[in-house]
Amino acid sequence: MSVTDKTILVIDDEEAFRDYMTALLEKKRFKVITAENGISGEQKALKYKPDLIITDIVMPDKEGVEFIKSLRENDSVTPVIAVTGGNRVNAYSYLSMSKKLGANAILAKPFSKAEILKVIHDLICSSSDIT
Repeated sequence: MSVTDKTILVIDDEEAFRDYMTALLEKKRFKVITAENGISGEQKALKYKPDLIITDIVMPDKEGVEFIKSLRENDSVTPVIAVTGGNRVNAYSYLSMSKKLGANAILAKPFSKAEILKVIHDLICSSSDIT
C-alpha cells in the first residue's frame, strides 16, 4: 500500500493548524480529512475509516482525551497521534493521559515537520513511502 492509498484524519479546533497539516500531508501525497472537534472527529472516523488519526487534546465539544477513550472502545487498531500546545500549563499531563488511554504517539506543539512525518512513517508507512 502506498502513501496515496492512506487517509489521515486531523482533528483540531484551530483552523490554522488543520490547514497547515492538510498542506503538509497532501504534499506528501496522503489523503486528508479534517474535523474541528472530537464529536465531528468521531463521526468522520466512523465514516471514512482513516489509516491514522492526529487529534488535538484541548478542544471544545469533546476533548481529544475523550475522543481517544471513545475510539478505543470500538477500535483498538487505528493508530492515533495526540498533540497539544506545548506552552499550556498541563500539556504534558494531558499527553501522558492520552498515551495511557490508547494514543500510539504523543507530540507537544509546536513540533517540526520532520518530527510529525517520522511519527507518521513509524506508525503507518513502509520505508519507501515518505522519503
